[in-house]
Amino acid sequence: MAATPAPEPRSARPRRAITRRIITVKIATQLRLLVLAPAVLATLFVSLVVSWGYSAMLADEQREGVERRVRGDGQRIQQHVAELTRDLTIIASLPEVVDIARAQRLGEPDDDARDRLARVLLATLEGNPLCSQIRLIGRADQGRELVRVDRLAQGDLARTPPGALQRKGARAYFQAAIQLPPGQIHVSPINLNRERGVVERPFKPMMRVATAVRGDDSQTFGVVIINVDVQRLFAASFSMHDPDTAYYLTNARGDYLLHPDPDLTYGFDRGTPHRLQDDHPELATLLTSDTRATLRDDAQLEHGGDLIHFQRIHIIPYQPERFFLLGVSSSHHESSNRANTIALQVLTFTGALIALALFLVYALSSVIVRPIERITEATQRFAEGARHLDLPTERQDELGHLARSFDAMTTRVTAQQRALQQVNADLEHFTHIASHDLREPARRVVALTDMLLLDEEIAPERLALLHRVQRSSQRMLNQIADFRVLAGIGHGTMVRVEASMRALITEALSEFSDELEARGVVVTVAQVPPMHVYEHLTRTLYRNLILNALQHTDGQRGFTLTMTCVNDDDDAVLGVRNTGSHIPAERLDDAFAPFSRFNRGHTGSGVGLSICRRIVERHRGRIWAESGDDDVHIQFTLQGDPDAERA
Repeated sequence: MAATPAPEPRSARPRRAITRRIITVKIATQLRLLVLAPAVLATLFVSLVVSWGYSAMLADEQREGVERRVRGDGQRIQQHVAELTRDLTIIASLPEVVDIARAQRLGEPDDDARDRLARVLLATLEGNPLCSQIRLIGRADQGRELVRVDRLAQGDLARTPPGALQRKGARAYFQAAIQLPPGQIHVSPINLNRERGVVERPFKPMMRVATAVRGDDSQTFGVVIINVDVQRLFAASFSMHDPDTAYYLTNARGDYLLHPDPDLTYGFDRGTPHRLQDDHPELATLLTSDTRATLRDDAQLEHGGDLIHFQRIHIIPYQPERFFLLGVSSSHHESSNRANTIALQVLTFTGALIALALFLVYALSSVIVRPIERITEATQRFAEGARHLDLPTERQDELGHLARSFDAMTTRVTAQQRALQQVNADLEHFTHIASHDLREPARRVVALTDMLLLDEEIAPERLALLHRVQRSSQRMLNQIADFRVLAGIGHGTMVRVEASMRALITEALSEFSDELEARGVVVTVAQVPPMHVYEHLTRTLYRNLILNALQHTDGQRGFTLTMTCVNDDDDAVLGVRNTGSHIPAERLDDAFAPFSRFNRGHTGSGVGLSICRRIVERHRGRIWAESGDDDVHIQFTLQGDPDAERA
């Protein structure tokens, strides 16, 4: 008892199945994939490079665009401040201002000069919407306002009555401006406007542009101050209406003057300072050195998009400490939309190229592959028994040579098959005659020994000899019977039916019930699903395997006999396992060969497992043996393709 090599373990079968499916892919498909894959990969690579290059170009363009915007907006705010300083210089040199200074110095009435100056200041307010207030403040009387005109909340222009004029001599902007040399301008820090020491509400951020005024005696008489409406200044300088752009503006200390979140602005006047260097420490150097910086970080820019550029904006050339830090952030929405448009165009172009490649590859491969398909179809038809094959023997290339060689091979195989069929027919006829002729003499020997054994006066030594003759004759009959079964399997027409495997196993076990019970064999039957099998052959298969187990356990008692079943993914693996016997590993390949014996005392015919192999092969299944130190496990499958059966 031994077996063919055991199959791969169950874990390897899925890989084998996958490999089998890959191998069955038509060569036409393989060729098309082989040609198409590089073309598709090259097209995709070029598309990705184009898309990546355009994205990089858009990123550079976005960065350059935001830098240009910062420069342009900075120049606009500088131009507006320059216009204000020109207006301021003109006002400071007006004759009306000189007349007021002279009258103040001489103690003469100056009402007419004040009225004339007020009309000029009102005209200036009307002509420059950035101006919120223009004042002439004298040095005398603790810096009392002499002339003041205002732009009211409703947009009207008004002159402040003399009784409402205030003293401003203690204010920082007055103190700074009164000390300036001739012709220089003082620009105050931006803060929230105060009236009578209280911050106005709603908040009204102001920047004051001031210069000293001299009388006809060249002595400093007072100052002219223009209050600049910072909100109007920002609106006139920046593109505040652009939804994809956000602005940041700080003073020289880093305090926010403009921010996407208004609650963070003017914190120094509202009680809680909010500074750029606190939110972005990496930008602190911009406050101490005249540099610029660009950030690209979604996580840091909570309010303004994904790219922001900061740059210093100097207001007065001779006052370097007076500067703004302007930052403009640009959202990626516009560039993303452009990138998406380009990506869609690239995708469309790529799809068109791939479709064209598919068409060309299919057309060309069909011309090349058609002869191979004809050869493949011919091999399939030849395997099915056809003899008239359509082969491209007319071709003068390698495929034509292959077709002609295959045609010659089929002719030789057909002739050899016919000769083999004739030999097999002769052998079957001889087997039938030989087994019949051998069986009759053996039966007569058995009958004669039975008659002689009835004689009670036979000497003991002759009695033992007769028993030996009887056993040998019976063994010969069993071998002849098994040989006839082995020769007959695979011939004739049979039909598979769905059978209860457990019932077939039970019937096979019942034939040995007496011996199993007498030897105390422990029998276990696993759950076996119904299968489409040849009932008679399957019953014989189990009978021979059970008999094989009984014969090779050398009369042992109490061994275990198990009918196994493992439900694999593709097939149910059945088997018969017994303890108490062993097959050497080097002889497992010989287990199913005819007349194989591993036990000299074995009385079987030696073809039991050969019969089992023929039955499994008739089912288009597989059979193999496995053996441990004290067990033998014969395993097999029966779920082969029924369409492959032959009569």
